[in-house]
Amino acid sequence: MEHEKTSSAVEELFEILYFINQPIQRQLFNIFIAFIVLIFASVTFLYLKTKEGAVFFLFLPLIYASLCLCVCRSVDAGKSPWWGFLALVPGLNVILLIALAILPSHPNPNWHPIHPQHYSENDYKIWIKKRTFSFIGLIFFSYILIAIQIFLVKEYIATLFITTPLLIGVFSGYLVNSEQEHISPRDTRIIGILILIPLAADLYFSQMGGVICLIMAFPITLPIILMGSHIGRSVAVHWWPKKKSQLLLLLFLIPAHFLTIHLIGTDPSVKINTSMIVQASPEKVWKYVPEVSMMQEPDELMFKLGIAYPRQAQLDRDGLGAKRIIDFSTGTMEQVVTKWEENRKLAFSITSQPPLMVKTTLGPSNLPQKLKEFFKVQKGEIKLVPLPDGSTRLEGTSWLSVDIHPHSYWRLIVDPIVHAIHNRVFRHIKQQAESDKTPSSIEHIPIQVATK
Repeated sequence: MEHEKTSSAVEELFEILYFINQPIQRQLFNIFIAFIVLIFASVTFLYLKTKEGAVFFLFLPLIYASLCLCVCRSVDAGKSPWWGFLALVPGLNVILLIALAILPSHPNPNWHPIHPQHYSENDYKIWIKKRTFSFIGLIFFSYILIAIQIFLVKEYIATLFITTPLLIGVFSGYLVNSEQEHISPRDTRIIGILILIPLAADLYFSQMGGVICLIMAFPITLPIILMGSHIGRSVAVHWWPKKKSQLLLLLFLIPAHFLTIHLIGTDPSVKINTSMIVQASPEKVWKYVPEVSMMQEPDELMFKLGIAYPRQAQLDRDGLGAKRIIDFSTGTMEQVVTKWEENRKLAFSITSQPPLMVKTTLGPSNLPQKLKEFFKVQKGEIKLVPLPDGSTRLEGTSWLSVDIHPHSYWRLIVDPIVHAIHNRVFRHIKQQAESDKTPSSIEHIPIQVATK
């Protein structure tokens, strides 16, 4: 009997998450949301412990599940389904969960839990004529929404990459459907994806986003827009008569999310380590560390696409305070030597740096200067660790400020770039040191003893 109840509850949960077609009662909501909160806390702990960017994608299904449950529970409590979107705002989401856990069941009469498969297949020619204005208006609205955040907020924060694409998806799913004439979930998701194409073109031609930047943002915005369009369609199909004016209230989520993130505060600092074994002594390796001769053109795809890569390093003199100039494909980086331990360590601070990538906009970028500097290298060091077999372990460390969020996602992009830059320099040093056949020091020169 208990097994049947558990099975029934699980089936109901999956039906709610996939179809979002019926209210969920308080008792089940409390059980499911407690389970999700527990998983969310575990994933957060995992990220804080490992700092692995891939953990970000574990958050997406949790965000989706939380939204679906809060929307359906809000309806069960007699409230608008849009209440459930407060789950996106840190701080307010706690108040919402407490309220939904307490409020008694009083299903909203405007919610009609029809079976999601019983949708009407409208003539698509007629449907396109009716929805073309909504589609074009949605693209224009999305563009304005992004532009306001870029030029007023002047920060790459989570609202730009999570809340905004989610709302764009919700608006598209809601506006292209109605209680009488609605399209299938699959077609709704396709329309959500199609919105990305003209929107990306608008950002590109207005010089607010280069090709590389848009490609980088695609993996995070696509699944979030799909989530939003699916939820928006479900509300449009089951919540009627429709009140489109209530949809505008969702815009409150953007400033609310922005303010709470600023109150909480985030740490943009990142420390990235790379190491490589060189089959040569530290004395020999050191000869090729302070100054790096001209390197070959890169084979890595990211560098060919336009990510900045180092070409050579020059030093004006030896010792502390020396100026070290790194020639990058996008400009020069100026460094000042802060530690000079011969054959052991070279540390430096960064006084200026080139752009992270080549310009891929049509003309001069219209982005505010603050956004152009979201990636800043603060300092770095190279250590030479002698190993028992006579080889050397090269260790490179860079301290950066990556002021773009969600941090966990962008670490997936930033970390490989920095590692690739480290490895490019280390491979060149390794090749030169291992091919150097001169003795490392006087101790390695064989001594000839004269005999009578």
